[in-house]
Amino acid sequence: MANMLAPGRTFSEKDILDEVEYEKVTVRVTELVKIDESSMHYRYIYQTDKGLISVSGFELARTIFFHHRHLVNAAYNANGLSELAFVHRTCTPLKIIFPKSTTYPVSYLNTKNKINHIIWLFLDREARQSFFSIYQSFQKNTDSIAFEFIPPIWSDGSLSCQLLGIHCQNASR
Repeated sequence: MANMLAPGRTFSEKDILDEVEYEKVTVRVTELVKIDESSMHYRYIYQTDKGLISVSGFELARTIFFHHRHLVNAAYNANGLSELAFVHRTCTPLKIIFPKSTTYPVSYLNTKNKINHIIWLFLDREARQSFFSIYQSFQKNTDSIAFEFIPPIWSDGSLSCQLLGIHCQNASR
């Protein structure tokens, strides 16, 4: 159900009653300025080419990792990524193999961006650590709905995605 809990949605039991549409924001991230830990839901403040942006931790994780239910389920399990697929490192080029037991749909790998995301997630150490920090937060906060994780640093400095619950400030202020 974690992929259903996003800012801008109003629910009646399992049904979505209302959903606010947000415009797509494309920014070039230059640095993580700070993490606002003043509430149970951390907010991450980034300096970008369009000023400062503040993004809730859950929305950032949703945007970076929660592309479909298989990744959401993997994030909340201790061995989530290794249960989803494994990297065959003894061959060249490396292979990421999805066992039939994962029921991972081939359609989730039908674009170059989706393939690159999976490659990044499985082969980039920082990405894996960030992904695992979601599970660690889940285990640490079993009695609350607090959400905190360690976001990865984008090596190319770009973040292009649809963000809900984003707050922008002009950098010149």
